[in-house]
Amino acid sequence: MIFRKKNIFIILFLFSSSLFAQETLSNLNTSWSNVLSGVVICEPAVTSYGFCAVTDARTISAFTNSGKLLWEKNTGRLRNIILHPLPDDFILYIDLSNKILKILNPTGTEIWSKNLNYMVNKSPLAGRDGRFFLSGENIVECYGINGVQKWQLETETQKNIPIQELPDGSIVIFLADEKNQTKGLRISPFGLVLEEILFSGSVTTANTCEDGILLTFTDGSAGLFSIQDGFSQNKWVLSKRNTNALFSVSENKSDYLYIELLSDGIVLNELNQNDGSVTHSIKIKEILGTKVEKICFNESGILLIDNKSAGLYSKNGKEIWFAKLPSRTSKTTWNHIIYTSDNHLIFCYKNWTLNAYRIAQNNSHSVNNSVHEDYDSFMKYEKNFDTQYSYSFSQEIISESRIDDLNSGLYADKEKIYLQDIISICSAYSEFLSTSDFGTRKEKSIFEQDSAGFEKVLAQLMLLGNKNSQNLAASILAKTNNRSFQRVILSGIKSNGYDPDERLLKSIEKVSQNISYKDKVFSSFICDAVYSICLFMGRPAYNSKGKDILKNFMYPSYDAKIREYARDTLKRIIELDL
Repeated sequence: MIFRKKNIFIILFLFSSSLFAQETLSNLNTSWSNVLSGVVICEPAVTSYGFCAVTDARTISAFTNSGKLLWEKNTGRLRNIILHPLPDDFILYIDLSNKILKILNPTGTEIWSKNLNYMVNKSPLAGRDGRFFLSGENIVECYGINGVQKWQLETETQKNIPIQELPDGSIVIFLADEKNQTKGLRISPFGLVLEEILFSGSVTTANTCEDGILLTFTDGSAGLFSIQDGFSQNKWVLSKRNTNALFSVSENKSDYLYIELLSDGIVLNELNQNDGSVTHSIKIKEILGTKVEKICFNESGILLIDNKSAGLYSKNGKEIWFAKLPSRTSKTTWNHIIYTSDNHLIFCYKNWTLNAYRIAQNNSHSVNNSVHEDYDSFMKYEKNFDTQYSYSFSQEIISESRIDDLNSGLYADKEKIYLQDIISICSAYSEFLSTSDFGTRKEKSIFEQDSAGFEKVLAQLMLLGNKNSQNLAASILAKTNNRSFQRVILSGIKSNGYDPDERLLKSIEKVSQNISYKDKVFSSFICDAVYSICLFMGRPAYNSKGKDILKNFMYPSYDAKIREYARDTLKRIIELDL
């Protein structure tokens, strides 16, 4: 009898121990806590350093992954906001009530704002070179990171499905159903309608991956829609059918799972990406599919959250972490959950509190990185541009109308022609500067014979304002000794300080080390360009590099006017740090 009691005691002890081993998230086991200025009113934007959130106290705030407040800005009166992260930690801020579009840099500084002529009603899409796409009920449009509206198209009524991207860089928008079949438009990144698409059924969800667009339909079918030989097509159709299922795509777009949402759990399906066949399935019983509130997929695993629990699992369903959610009461409830880039799960409470929990070790996974970085599939660059035997640039290439177009925007598909011409010519010049016989040739190149024409081409290059054009400008700035060409580039940087890879700033540093101690005009060009980059990019590393460049002008050997201008510019950069 005593022996049986011991067994019962051991069984009860083990049972109770297993219960206590199951973590419950509460105020007592947070990784960190903080307090906001109000209630979060829209989905926060996750960044590489943490996140941004807008509150009903008319503020927007940025926090690090560890909960430190980086900055807080007043927003004015607002009710309906979309926050969307862009590459390099820029934030797309859309005031739906007043139809205003803004770009904020990583320090919350407004870079530019535009009035919209329609209501954005879907999540934006970041492009490959700094551009991004917006859509409304019957509008789709494209902006550059420099604030230029590249194009706008009117469409038939669209479904409430965000814009998606195909591997060649074209985008797909989904139109209202026609006889239970969703229609779509495939549009080039330059605003040209390439195809009208009629899907086999009514599309319910769409997710971009590096292979194409993953689709689910109302009849339970699912598949991969992609591109081949310049035309869209179905790549494969999933053998499974479930009317309550979706795809979850990893942050880097290279992996995905087909997830079935059931009343008694969730089924994770790993797929062969070549033919869509199911290679492995496992049922997660701890999370109820019909109660799911959030699904996130990154290098650490797939995070599943329902109304009572949260779990992090490997692709094959192995549990990495699991916990019961904090209790919800009328006084302590949350309205948003954030999953950060370093695996913090953050609850935004209506009482203004932020509670964070570390659920996995940081794998330093990326945020909002594009799989591709260019639109070369649409381009035909002139690789053998004649640099020696041509004597001047054609009037079509250096016409003022091109500069007017690039300044004013809405150039639509003409951008493709401009890009091809400008990039081809400027790439040829960059390569020309790198040739072994540069400076020893007897024959003058077109860049020397028509230097005024090439200055106009460089001015166009700087007006393109995308990632690739800015990096090409950086290459030319570092290589050329032509002061006139350098001034055109520096002047362009003053107007647009977008420098995503820090190449422009490094090229400026190189140029700054080789100027006359008395060249007041050229040194002012350098100072203005440095400040413009620091202001636009909003990153401490840029400010530090910029200050080092300007400090070089403080030596007594430089003209007093140069030292004074550099000192004033340095003060302006220091103010950016505050």
